Amino acid sequence: MNDEPRTQNPGTKNNEPRTMNDEPRTQNPGTKNNEPRTKNNEPETKNMKHETCLSCTYNFSLADGSVWAFTATDHVSAWLHEFAGIMGLEPGDDNWTHRIVFSGITDLNASPPPLLIQDDVKGWQQFKNSGIYRLWRHKTIPEVHMELNVEFLEHEEIKYINMWWALREVYRHVLATGGTPMHAALAEIHGKGVLIAGPGDTGKSTCCHRLPDYWHVLCDDQVLAVQSKDRDFR
Repeated sequence: MNDEPRTQNPGTKNNEPRTMNDEPRTQNPGTKNNEPRTKNNEPETKNMKHETCLSCTYNFSLADGSVWAFTATDHVSAWLHEFAGIMGLEPGDDNWTHRIVFSGITDLNASPPPLLIQDDVKGWQQFKNSGIYRLWRHKTIPEVHMELNVEFLEHEEIKYINMWWALREVYRHVLATGGTPMHAALAEIHGKGVLIAGPGDTGKSTCCHRLPDYWHVLCDDQVLAVQSKDRDFR
């Protein structure tokens, strides 16, 4: 054994953590000690209560003159794009009479109300569907806030169930204004709508597929009859 003094590796400090290759262990730039990280090395947030930026909007109009806006924050924008594609909606604007705002959430029990209504929560009523979504309605404001549990945004069944629940808000409005949903198919010919009604599994969809080309099939299972300003149904 040589009598040479023991030296440290250049540039290191006593008791500094080392890797197997004897290199200093460094933290990722810009992180804090023990800060939770996501898979993409981004800071993990407890919930998404700070989502306030609405990234996309789709509008559609009903025969009663109401214009509905479906709008979403960034975390659920992909879900809304798919929803709008299924309904055949076009991108919209701020010219609406009723609005449904979709946002993402991770804890339906512990999270505060959506930030867009936190300044005046009075009058807003909360409804929860297990751990899937949370809904906020107001008696006088024509707006609904629907917070979707991000864990189920890509679920092959629940994501479509959430779309159905979102449309339920439109149905509530139609029922309150004299309209009604109907279990029927709907086809158009020469500007007139024709309902094809019947119990389940009796051939409504098959009938629609067999209509001649000059018919325009609008749906094969459920129709929303809306009472117009002229008191007829469309």
